[in-house]
Amino acid sequence: EFEGRAMVVGVDISRDEKVAEKMQVKGVPHFTIFQQGKPVFHDEGYSPATQSQLEEEIRRRIGKDI
Repeated sequence: EFEGRAMVVGVDISRDEKVAEKMQVKGVPHFTIFQQGKPVFHDEGYSPATQSQLEEEIRRRIGKDI
């Protein structure tokens, strides 16, 4: 649905602890949405609602510069 309009990237925080520290990761999984290079949304942990919440947040921002 978001192909060409949004990008999903995974980071192994055990191999790159500086990224985890910079992004203030306290739990895994950790999701951050960036807009124009700045974090605009984050969530940690997983529940059945997490995926739909992230998809809705991306949809809300997709019309803006992602």
